[in-house]
Amino acid sequence: MNEQIPEIILFQKDENALGYKYQLPTKNQLSSSIEVKSIDYDVEDFSQNFELIGGRPKENSVYYLHPYRKNTYVHESQGENYFIAEKIALYRKIGFYLGAKKIDTKITFKKEKRLITNADGTISYNLVDAEIKIKTEKEEKYKEEYEIHEDVELQDNFDLKKNLMDCRKFIKDHYLGHETELLSLIDFRDSSESGVLLTKKNVITEITSEYNNLLEISAKLSSPVFSVSTNFKSKIETLNIVNIDITYNF
Repeated sequence: MNEQIPEIILFQKDENALGYKYQLPTKNQLSSSIEVKSIDYDVEDFSQNFELIGGRPKENSVYYLHPYRKNTYVHESQGENYFIAEKIALYRKIGFYLGAKKIDTKITFKKEKRLITNADGTISYNLVDAEIKIKTEKEEKYKEEYEIHEDVELQDNFDLKKNLMDCRKFIKDHYLGHETELLSLIDFRDSSESGVLLTKKNVITEITSEYNNLLEISAKLSSPVFSVSTNFKSKIETLNIVNIDITYNF
C-alpha cells in the first residue's frame, strides 16, 4: 500500500471540509485513513499530484487509493468490477512471466457482510447468510464476467531467470508483498537452489480483500454530516467476499 497517503478522499464544499470535525461525535471521528478536501480549493493540487481514474473531482466525489499502483486514486463509481479485474490481471501477468502455457481463472462468490449501525451509533459489518436466490445470482454473475481460459506459446526469447527477477520487482512495485500465494509461485519456479521446478499450481485466495477494506474505511462517510451520493451509500451497505481460483500449467 502507498505509505502515508490517505486511503479515502472525499470532496465537500469548503465550509464542510473545514468544519466537519466539530460536527462529528468523538466516537465517530475520522481516522487518518480518510481526508476531506475542499472542492473549492483542493482540486487542482490533487489532480496534479496524483493519477486519477474515473474523472476529475466534483462536489461529493469519493476516491479510493489504488491498492496496487503508486500515487493513484480511483473514483468510487468504478466499483467492485474494476478492482477485481485489476487483481486478476496481476495474477495472470505473473503467470505469463513465469512461463505458464495455460492459465484457467474462475471467480467464486463465498459470502457477504452487511453494514449495521450499533446501539451506540458506531458502525460495523456482520457476516450474513445470503438467500439462495441471491447467492446463485451472484455466483452466475462472477462466472460469466470473469471465467477465463488462456493458452500461451513460449517464444525463443523467453528467459525465466530474467523474468523471476522482474516478477520480484513487480511484486514490490505493486504492493503485493502480502500475497503469499504469488510469492510461493515465484519461489517454486526458481530451481537454482533446489533443482526442482514447479509444473502446475492451483491458487485459491480472496480477491476482494483490498476493495472491501476500502469500503469498510469509507463507511464512516455515511454520517449525515457528509454529503455523498445515493449510489455510494448503496455500495458500502454490502461487502462481497469473493475468491479467485486460478490454475497455472507450466
